[in-house]
Amino acid sequence: MLFLHSRRIDKSGFTLIEVVVSLLIMGISVSGLLNLFQWGQQRYSALTKSWRTRTAVGDFQRFLRQQICSGDIASLSIGLIEKEATFLKSNLRLTSFTVKPYTNGGVFVSAGLYEDFDKNGKVNRGEELPPVLWCFRVRTNQ
Repeated sequence: MLFLHSRRIDKSGFTLIEVVVSLLIMGISVSGLLNLFQWGQQRYSALTKSWRTRTAVGDFQRFLRQQICSGDIASLSIGLIEKEATFLKSNLRLTSFTVKPYTNGGVFVSAGLYEDFDKNGKVNRGEELPPVLWCFRVRTNQ
């Protein structure tokens, strides 16, 4: 009796369809992981940007408090602020600045601020911050 398949063929390894399916699964999972990492990095960048903005606004407020509490209201101007303020190390810039003395030593300060991300010295869309209003009190030695 003659057998047509008398020799056994060694079938070790993967078929082409198994390799293609495994590569497809790996591609989908890797692209999902990359999107997750990129979204996490964007979220972290947004958090650090807002933290730096709050820090710069706080530095500006402390600078103003120091100037006003010392009684040096008349010399406050955008030129002095741009010359001496440390908050300018960040991207924070002034668009407007008003100082209004009030009775009994109170001083109202309003400032328009923006973050100059592209460093062109102009307010672009998305760079302007909400206007701020602070109230300080002039300290005297009475």
